[in-house]
Amino acid sequence: MPGKSRETDVLYNIHERCSLSVALPASGGGMLRVLLLVLALCCSLPASTDAQAAAAGSTTDVRYADSWGPEVGTPVPLLAANDQSGRPRALGDLTGERGLLLFLVRSADWCPFCKRQLLQLKDYTAEFAALGVNVAAMSYDSLEILDGFYRSYELPYPLLRDVDQQHVKAYGVLNERYKPGHRAYGIPHPGALLIEPDGRLKAKFAVPGFRQRPPFDAMLATLTELMAMP
Repeated sequence: MPGKSRETDVLYNIHERCSLSVALPASGGGMLRVLLLVLALCCSLPASTDAQAAAAGSTTDVRYADSWGPEVGTPVPLLAANDQSGRPRALGDLTGERGLLLFLVRSADWCPFCKRQLLQLKDYTAEFAALGVNVAAMSYDSLEILDGFYRSYELPYPLLRDVDQQHVKAYGVLNERYKPGHRAYGIPHPGALLIEPDGRLKAKFAVPGFRQRPPFDAMLATLTELMAMP
């Protein structure tokens, strides 16, 4: 673009290389110029190995999943919660022949990412069942909210209520960003646990953040391999 200033060149470089949008005043002083140049220099450096892995959705995601929730192979803390109808449920009546895939979600009321995941899960329930794995989802929502969502979308799996953060705390996935008294206190860092009928953790699925969730096709492929093992 003819007549662009050095600051404008730098701004374009930042936006193109870092995907960072910066709002600037019409005129800036020397300190602003220095800041822009530093940002441009940082963006021109090669990405670290971890950053490259995160961009590829591999190493970083694996590390996160490893650190999320209970350790694979260990007994999962007791699962006991009411479903959307108020009926007490436990692992014994929730699990399939090969296990229970329990999804821990933020809310079926105000979280659009959770709602999308719960509706997508509806389409995969039969495929998981064909592997001998039942599915269920748990949130801190009231039974009224859970029952309304369950009925509205005719879900083929139960929605469980986590009272007083009992399960998210026991599983070590409570989102501690929110403190008691906040409307979001009690939500988890979302993910899913594959619990065997004897109560041991067979596998777990989680990705950083809350907007994205582990792809169902990838989860199904992993479960297919696990169930094929002797």
